[in-house]
Amino acid sequence: MISSRSPEQAMAVLARETAWQYGEVPHSLAGIDVPPGYRAIADGCFLLRCESGYGYLYRPGSGITITGAIGTLPFFSRCLLRRVGAGSS
Repeated sequence: MISSRSPEQAMAVLARETAWQYGEVPHSLAGIDVPPGYRAIADGCFLLRCESGYGYLYRPGSGITITGAIGTLPFFSRCLLRRVGAGSS
């Protein structure tokens, strides 16, 4: 059964789980090497490593971490970082 939450609680969970920050993204997840161009899901986490060198890691409760040269991040990532006020150059 799904627990009920108030709209405020639901928005807080959504904000926490979709928050973006710039940082280091690992090359493996749960001991499994994830080479560029591949992705993995393990232990509730999602790791995507792009062939371009960018990486994205979602961890429950921690949001999404992206890596890559901040000045050259894909356009949508730069927009999201600006929108939420995260990241630094």
